[in-house]
Amino acid sequence: MIFGDEAFAEHARAPQGVPWRCSGPAFLRQAAALIGAIGPVAARREFSAAEMAGLRLYKSGRHDDDDAEFAVILRQLRRLAAYYDQVANRGLGLIVKLD
Repeated sequence: MIFGDEAFAEHARAPQGVPWRCSGPAFLRQAAALIGAIGPVAARREFSAAEMAGLRLYKSGRHDDDDAEFAVILRQLRRLAAYYDQVANRGLGLIVKLD
């Protein structure tokens, strides 16, 4: 959902050499639906800021408050889903540049 659906063009690369990716409207709608289906209670039970920090995900710190971090991440995912819907509803896709 975050890294794009497919390769964009072999020659298109981010500054660190990572290939660009892209997502069309159908993929964006599907991704938004998957994000929308996240059950906050069940997801919160599985969330640990310390574990995320250990995996170097979401820039969480080992001592961050789990509830506060979870709320921020869930809010950002919901915003991403709304953006994906907005783009897809215009019949557009996205090019994703990862660094």
